[in-house]
Amino acid sequence: VGNFYNGYAHVELNYKYNFIDVQGNLVSPNQWFNNVGIFTNGYAWVRLNNKYNFIDTQGKLVSPNQWFDDVGIFTNGYARVKLNGKWNFIDTQRKLVSPNQWFDWIYDFHDGYARVKLNNKWYRIDTKGNIVAAVNEHTVVITKSDLRKIVLECVKKIMNIS
Repeated sequence: VGNFYNGYAHVELNYKYNFIDVQGNLVSPNQWFNNVGIFTNGYAWVRLNNKYNFIDTQGKLVSPNQWFDDVGIFTNGYARVKLNGKWNFIDTQRKLVSPNQWFDWIYDFHDGYARVKLNNKWYRIDTKGNIVAAVNEHTVVITKSDLRKIVLECVKKIMNIS
């Protein structure tokens, strides 16, 4: 039995893994896995026969008909998934963000946007999979949280000077 994290701990039996909740109930009693991650944002990655998927806290697979070659963790409502050497995002509603376009590389969503690499060029996409901007080494992307930090730092400096 592993440590509890976000209310769930992994358990091992006969070299297979599952989760228990704080009452000791198995999360996925009918399905055991070769390996498991931790629950973040209500989902944990699971591995079976060298393929990955996610389960929710009810033990339900996020993508029952499609297993992936690699996955990230759910961050801001989206997780990275890799299939046949390309990357995409899956959301908590079990939908691919960009079902018709897979990417060479992707970074997690922050403030509603993610950086993606396609044909050796970088872009920003929104949560609907729309490319909203091309990004290169000269592009500076400032998020709302970055802007808040910059403004607060300026205010602090002004107040110390005055």
